Amino acid sequence: MKKAENPWESAYKKQGNLWAGHQHLLPEIETGSRVLETGCGNGKTAVQLCSKAVTCHGMDISTSAIRMAAEACREAEFYAGDITAIPAKNGVYDAVISFHTISHLNESERLTAASEIYRVLSKGGRFYFRDFGRGDLRCGKGAETERNTFRKGNGISTHFFEMNELNELFREFELISSEYIRWSMRVKGHDHQREEIQAVFLKE
Repeated sequence: MKKAENPWESAYKKQGNLWAGHQHLLPEIETGSRVLETGCGNGKTAVQLCSKAVTCHGMDISTSAIRMAAEACREAEFYAGDITAIPAKNGVYDAVISFHTISHLNESERLTAASEIYRVLSKGGRFYFRDFGRGDLRCGKGAETERNTFRKGNGISTHFFEMNELNELFREFELISSEYIRWSMRVKGHDHQREEIQAVFLKE
């Protein structure tokens, strides 16, 4: 039986560049740092990171996304990989960025990914996390596969975080800061809430 294609690979093949525009609230990262972006997609964030004079590596599970990212940002290095088994040596990165990546994993995979991020970070390195919160308008849309996790018709699942989850999920780290980011989106004359959780963690 033929193995089913990863839904992200299918999405990139069908739709091309999934993420456009400017990445908001990009963290301040020291010049010269070695940075890994997990779930780099088509290179939207990498383009901005490279403008900050850092050594940027982008990783994604979709090979189609990697090809698009490499075309969009020739200053960065991209490779295919799974966040639950990052193909990198211990302690090689000064910073790891995961924006809207960990939410697409199930509970056990999220725990594994957190340990992998910790492993590839150097001592004193920082992990920058951003994902949608439970208050977001899309929470509850689709088939619920785990608590606060919903799968859409394209096969992509999204977990919507609660703030109190972060300390347990990233328990190997020291939490530096965390906050909700909320804004309104007007759809068909009605305002709907968008919600993200942003946090910064330190590997001591």
